[in-house]
Amino acid sequence: MPTVDPHETVSGLLSHLEPRDREAARFARLLLASGWEVITCWGPVQMDVWALELARGDIRVRFGIERGVSDGVLVRHPGGQEPLGRVVERWAATRGIDQPQLVPHGLLALATLDVPDQ
Repeated sequence: MPTVDPHETVSGLLSHLEPRDREAARFARLLLASGWEVITCWGPVQMDVWALELARGDIRVRFGIERGVSDGVLVRHPGGQEPLGRVVERWAATRGIDQPQLVPHGLLALATLDVPDQ
C-alpha cells in the first residue's frame, strides 16, 4: 500500500475545493494558517468524495466534497453541530454586521464557541 503524504492530500483537497466553493477553500486555508490541526483528510474516493476535518480545542470544522459538489462547511462544538454560515450569521447579528462573510468573520465567530456561557 502506498504511503500518503497528508500535506499533499490537504493541498489536493483544497485545490479541488477551490473552483467548487472558493470561500470555503479560502477559509480552510485561513484555519490552517492560524494553527488549526488536521484531524482527518482523505479523498478522492469513489464518486469524487473528499473530506477535511480541522480542530482547535472542542471545535471541529468539516469541509467536504461529494460527487464533485461542495457540501458546505459544518461545525461541531460542545453545543451541537450546525452549518458554519449559521454560526457566522448569529455572531454577526449580535454585533450589527449586516452582510457577514466567512473569511473576514468566520474565525471571530468560531472563537465565541470556545467561550462558555456566563
